[in-house]
Amino acid sequence: MKLVNFQIGGDAAARLGLAIGGRILDVRGESALAGVGSGTRELLPASSDDYLRGSEASRLALRRLADAAARRDSDSGAGGVYREQEVEFLPPVLRPGKVIAAGRNFHEHLTEAREKRGVATRTPSVPIGFIKVASALTAHRRPIVVPEWVENVDYESELVLVIGKVADGVKEEDALSYIAGFTVGNDVSARRIQFAERESGGGSCAGKNVRTFGPMGPYLVTADEVPDPMRLRVWSRVNGELRQDALTTDMIFDIKKLVAWYSQIGLDPGDMIMSGTPAGVAIGGKGFLMPGDTVQCGVDGIGVLENLVMRA
Repeated sequence: MKLVNFQIGGDAAARLGLAIGGRILDVRGESALAGVGSGTRELLPASSDDYLRGSEASRLALRRLADAAARRDSDSGAGGVYREQEVEFLPPVLRPGKVIAAGRNFHEHLTEAREKRGVATRTPSVPIGFIKVASALTAHRRPIVVPEWVENVDYESELVLVIGKVADGVKEEDALSYIAGFTVGNDVSARRIQFAERESGGGSCAGKNVRTFGPMGPYLVTADEVPDPMRLRVWSRVNGELRQDALTTDMIFDIKKLVAWYSQIGLDPGDMIMSGTPAGVAIGGKGFLMPGDTVQCGVDGIGVLENLVMRA
């Protein structure tokens, strides 16, 4: 399933949708509920958060509805079926408990830092990273808003793991079973602030958490829809120009290792792990983002996240 949190028209209420064939089916709309029994209706989640944190019965009810909807051909506007262009996307998880971002996790990205910036960056022996705070998160087609005090804005396309059950001290060989699904993220970075933090002996905090500097989406793609999550293509484009393009096989720590490592602090349903970015970012020699730029971040089989850069 491809799950979408969205709004429609002037209604501020968040809705849960299924992305099917370029359209969004409102899970609680007339078309979706046609022929569905009252028992199933009562179990249906109202958001991806409800799906992730709800009962197995609730997940199965949504799966049955999705299977039935895939067999039908619904017209846009009919009983809660919309074209993707008609909806306002919300983040794929509305209220994640924590968003962990792995840093320096692609071999070629490390090489890029050493060769093009002259940074003596060691290959980490264990996963390293930082926390992306909730106020930084935004959604597909929402603007990346750059305040006047922020300079040297960079992009980082990433595969994002979404946790589906409580994970405490899990083993690598079991780690994939804790992933409910995947989405695409852009770890937008205020490099001048980030480098000032590092030069002072700190990590990445303010430079990674400017408001709107954490776009995610468009979809939460359930794990059963991704045949080989260990080998996915991650890429980015700025104004149509390909900037990043790599396979997740270039990761220093693969997604199983990341889940196992971060499960030491305890992971809960709805938590997210950004798994690192490939080479090709602006500090590697590409241009920094400017107002008016359009950034696309993609993971093949997961989706394409698009955002316009604008000044506050």
